This record gives sequence, C-alpha cells and structure tokens, in this order.
Amino acid sequence: MSKIHLTKKFTMTLPEVREGLEKLGAGLKEAHGMEYEWEGKNRVNFHHKSGKGHVEIQGDELVLELKLGMLYSAMAPVVKKHITE
Repeated sequence: MSKIHLTKKFTMTLPEVREGLEKLGAGLKEAHGMEYEWEGKNRVNFHHKSGKGHVEIQGDELVLELKLGMLYSAMAPVVKKHITE
C-alpha cells in the first residue's frame, strides 16, 4: 500500500474552505465514483476501490492523507503530481 501526505496553506475563510472541500467531494464522486462524508466540521473522509483517505483543516493548512490500494500503488507518483497541480 502506498501513502501520500500533502499539506497546503490557505488564506481563505473557514466557510470558503469548507465549501471548497464540499465541491471537491461532489466532483470526485461525479467524476470517479468516490464516496465521501464529513467527520465534524473540519475533516472529509473519502473512499474508493482504489484507496481511501481524508482532507483535514488544521489551523491555516489543509492536510491530505491518502492510502492507495495495492493495485494502484505503482501510480502513486502520478496521483501525487495530479493532486499538487
């Protein structure tokens, strides 16, 4: 299993960040069939046959933790590049 960990500072307000995370989840569900659910106000958990993870608001940063399944581990560099772009 391959793990991806990324952090990104943000300058938007918390409501704007939460709205962006909701749009992200809805977009991933529509485009890739990924399921997602909120855990409290600051964390979105997501899962798919290709892997699972979460995005969490921690202070002024977004923290992404992603675990790719065995079949998708070889694609970790491509996935990480796509996420950072």
